[in-house]
Amino acid sequence: MKKITIGIVEDHELLRDGLVLLLGEVNHFEISVIAKNGNEFLDEINLKENIPEVILMDIFLPGMDGFECTALLRDKYPQCRVIFLTSFEEDYLIERAYEHRANGFISKSIDANVLIKAIEEVNDSGFYFNEFYQKEKLLSVQFAQQLSPRDLKTKLTARELELIKLIYQEKSETEISRIMGISIHTVRSHRKNVMEKIGVNRTVGIVKYAIQNNLV
Repeated sequence: MKKITIGIVEDHELLRDGLVLLLGEVNHFEISVIAKNGNEFLDEINLKENIPEVILMDIFLPGMDGFECTALLRDKYPQCRVIFLTSFEEDYLIERAYEHRANGFISKSIDANVLIKAIEEVNDSGFYFNEFYQKEKLLSVQFAQQLSPRDLKTKLTARELELIKLIYQEKSETEISRIMGISIHTVRSHRKNVMEKIGVNRTVGIVKYAIQNNLV
């Protein structure tokens, strides 16, 4: 079995050492980067030839938080997959994780076997969200419907597909308007049409749909 290379970004030494010990015992895992904050992680990864495929990223880090670190990471290493680790369960954190194109969002209190499964699933399929978070308001029935196979891609116009890609790239309405050569009002109209077609009610749902359906 091909080894999965892993990065760990966690400021609490006890938890960080525990993750290293736990994951180091899995035969098909290889830990390539260990860091206590975002700046250190980005410095370390720039020196590595063996870039981690899956990164366990704490959200609340000293200095640069996990979201900011992930945004910078995506710019240079878009192939990396990020699982956010948290001790908190607030909806806004889950939403921010989606906005930063998270591949996974899990609690630090999960069992070891669940963490191993999450890493494997993110590496294999690109996503893992545990049962608790799948029940959160953000992942409502409307939002979850977009995860099932659907023949919606053919129903999206070329302009709508272009809009989806720009939203995925975290472009603002003003930037999208300039790039597409349309008014902000038209941008909003296109976005509304896209959300209706793919069955979501938040912009983060568009990002999730784009990734799941290989539109980006």
